[in-house]
Amino acid sequence: MPDPGIGTTGNVYFGLVDGMLYARGPSGNVLWELNLGTPVHTSPALLPDNSILIGTDDGRLISVDSNSGGLANTDGPMTGRDLQRRSSQSLLP
Repeated sequence: MPDPGIGTTGNVYFGLVDGMLYARGPSGNVLWELNLGTPVHTSPALLPDNSILIGTDDGRLISVDSNSGGLANTDGPMTGRDLQRRSSQSLLP
């Protein structure tokens, strides 16, 4: 299992081979779970704008909002978004 990312509030973010990205609070409570649709063997990168970058086995780099667990509105990579930054979670497999 790759190392988890730990946010400034103590929240823990990690992806697993089951294709899920998980967020847990400091006490272990479930904050959210996001199905990425492909295994994850990389550690998440936590960015100053509260987004999470995570690489997947199929070569995607996905930017996720750490608060909502949805696609992030960031200057970083945004899987499935066009240049006008429009998208929805339904674009993830």
